[in-house]
Amino acid sequence: MKLARHFGALLLCATASAQNVLILVADDLGVDGVRAYGEYLDEPRTPNLDALAASGVLFRNAWSYPSCSASRAAMLTGRHGFRTGIGFALPQGAPGLSLAEDTLPELMPGYASGLFGKWHLGGPGLPELTPNAAGWGYFAGMLWAGVPSYYAWTMVKNGASIPVATYSTTAITNQAAYWITQVAREPWVCQVAYNAPHRPWEYPPANLHSYPGGGGPLVQHFAMLEAMDAEIGRLLSYVDLCRTTVIFCGDNGTHGTVYQGPSPGAKLSPYEGGLNVPLILAGAGVVGPREELALVHLVDVFATTLDVAGVAVPAGSDSVSLLPYAGGPSVPLRSTVFTESFGAPSALWNFEAIRDARYKLVNYGLVEELYDLAVDPNETSNLMLGLLTPGQLIALEALRSEILAIKGG
Repeated sequence: MKLARHFGALLLCATASAQNVLILVADDLGVDGVRAYGEYLDEPRTPNLDALAASGVLFRNAWSYPSCSASRAAMLTGRHGFRTGIGFALPQGAPGLSLAEDTLPELMPGYASGLFGKWHLGGPGLPELTPNAAGWGYFAGMLWAGVPSYYAWTMVKNGASIPVATYSTTAITNQAAYWITQVAREPWVCQVAYNAPHRPWEYPPANLHSYPGGGGPLVQHFAMLEAMDAEIGRLLSYVDLCRTTVIFCGDNGTHGTVYQGPSPGAKLSPYEGGLNVPLILAGAGVVGPREELALVHLVDVFATTLDVAGVAVPAGSDSVSLLPYAGGPSVPLRSTVFTESFGAPSALWNFEAIRDARYKLVNYGLVEELYDLAVDPNETSNLMLGLLTPGQLIALEALRSEILAIKGG
């Protein structure tokens, strides 16, 4: 039973009070891959995500980190990477998220907690960095970046390794649905972190998508997105949406091989194709449909989840709750949004970026780039290569100062 069939019922949930939180995370998915965003001509069919957006709030200007581990650490802790030490995708065996970090499930007393799918914040040989040790009461998924094949992979389930031949997106959904319906008692917080549509690009089972075989990576990518959308619809059929706040997001931009957008860079880059991700808020207490142009960040998933639970955000957090946007238009809660990448093997992947409502600054250390997104949303003209106007100079200095304030705070 798909969410798209229950669109009207979901709209009625705007008057209900949320108790549970369901966080859905896609791997390597920018706004070019969700039809509800309508930014590109060639998108896969995503009826369940489209219905979710049509019942809630679609954030048009949501930023991520350019790689997965940094985004996942921020959502879990509410802190930027320079605070947690996680600034890039962790290589297997590398030190991960510190046990000293306060995490979402640890800060939600009385909540059952479950994480399903991708972790990528520590693993074998580092037992203190497993999901269970980081506060998740129940974990079933993969510890590192992905799977060798969606049809042959190893699931780690509360510490035990289990060989799996079921298509990964389906298996993750099965585990989450089982936990929600058979194990968890309310209230609960659940994160379902699909490894789709991350590589390897493979056709899903035929009943989950509409594409014929024989296509290359882009067609396989589309098929994987359709399969993920179908499984999200199945998962949501097990959830009482009038008692649950649902957050859907991508962890970073789409991989360059299958990226369709006009921006000059995809995943791992500081350009919009690497940072602008889908972020949808729906379910209990959310009035929609509505698009929100305010600047938001994946780090805000942390404060939003705590806000649903009635838990105060810890001092020093970089996170801002998105719930004020749930009831209708709100005064923008951020004047700027910041991201960064560090510890990467290439200089092209080490940078800071910040934007306000109009201008965006990319700082590679010795090289800076400035873009006017109001007239150049595809970042084709670096203003630093010419003579800046007085207004552009003011914007540049303000963005420089804001980076210093963020990192000095």
